[in-house]
Amino acid sequence: HKIGEPSPLVEEIKAATIAQLKAKYAGKQADRKEKEEAPAAPAGQDKELATKLEKEVAEQGDKVRQLKTDKAEKAVIDVEVKKLIDMKKQLGVALGQPEVAPGGKKGKKK
Repeated sequence: HKIGEPSPLVEEIKAATIAQLKAKYAGKQADRKEKEEAPAAPAGQDKELATKLEKEVAEQGDKVRQLKTDKAEKAVIDVEVKKLIDMKKQLGVALGQPEVAPGGKKGKKK
């Protein structure tokens, strides 16, 4: 077994390197992710369609909320909720957001 050349374990960080790292990691992590993903968004986004879908989603959400407060039948509520979920998926596509898989069961693990 040969011992190689010794090298220091700790190295001085130059001012230029510090400035470069500060620029790279400035702000919040979520902001950096949005900044990186923004150029990757599809160019065919239709702002008018997205605005229309946002309005429809809000209206459908209000309708579902009203049905729940009126204690409507579960079957009626389920149909309206499915419509709302479909509208939200369409809105996500119109905005160029990746489709998010529904979350699993919440609670304690066994």
